[in-house]
Amino acid sequence: MTIYIKHMVSNRCKQKVAAELKRLGIEGSTIQLGRVELPKPLYSDQLEALRHNLSGYGLEVIQNHNEELVQKVKLVIQSMLAHSAHELAINHSEYISDKLGVKYAYLARIFSETTGLSIKQFIINHRIQLTKDLIRKNNQTLTEIAYQLNYSSIGHLSNQFKEVTGFAPSIFKRKTRLHADQSQMSD
Repeated sequence: MTIYIKHMVSNRCKQKVAAELKRLGIEGSTIQLGRVELPKPLYSDQLEALRHNLSGYGLEVIQNHNEELVQKVKLVIQSMLAHSAHELAINHSEYISDKLGVKYAYLARIFSETTGLSIKQFIINHRIQLTKDLIRKNNQTLTEIAYQLNYSSIGHLSNQFKEVTGFAPSIFKRKTRLHADQSQMSD
């Protein structure tokens, strides 16, 4: 049985889910970001307890078919964007549709109705979040980041970054450095 969990975005979230499953006596699960593969179906009281306990951490067990489909789309996109630039030179709509075995028009409609964002906007937002993470690591140039995330140019990256965050990447980088320097001084 697979259950999907909304807002599960970090290893810390995975640890919380693992702890809750263990507390409920559920063992042998495979936990990945956004989903849990269970060795057998949960009883309704176990599922309700898991739902209740995870909500305390801001995590939500997805019940609705549309939300489950949206979570699957998000997982495919995150996986797709995690690959190298060479593998990203694909048609996103075809890739997502092929991976899920569902027509893209249907996925796009359900996604936008459920999230209020188009799939394209979600991809852009996710790429910008990846860009911000890479800038914070501070060991790559914007040109390298643009290439890694398969932007056609640094200008394209800069335009999307500014559109989403309100800053140019260079200003974000300066602010990040300044914040890091101030944090080190206060230690």
